[in-house]
Amino acid sequence: MDSEHVSEEAPAAGGDPDRRMSMTVVVECECGWSARGDERTAIEMAQVHQRVIHGQEISREELMAGARPRRDRTSSEPAPDR
Repeated sequence: MDSEHVSEEAPAAGGDPDRRMSMTVVVECECGWSARGDERTAIEMAQVHQRVIHGQEISREELMAGARPRRDRTSSEPAPDR
């Protein structure tokens, strides 16, 4: 595994209705690390990453400014050609 690029994915929301309704996002760090999941969990994971790995505190607002929605292929979309 490339140590320069680490990606973490938040666990499925399960039965928590607040988490099911939350937007799924991708938060990426300049170092190559990324988190994907519901908005709350991905932001929390990114804040922990910034604090532990980079020794920096970063606000939710700063992280959300750089976050992007996660695009998942739905069952109605054709599978990509291989």
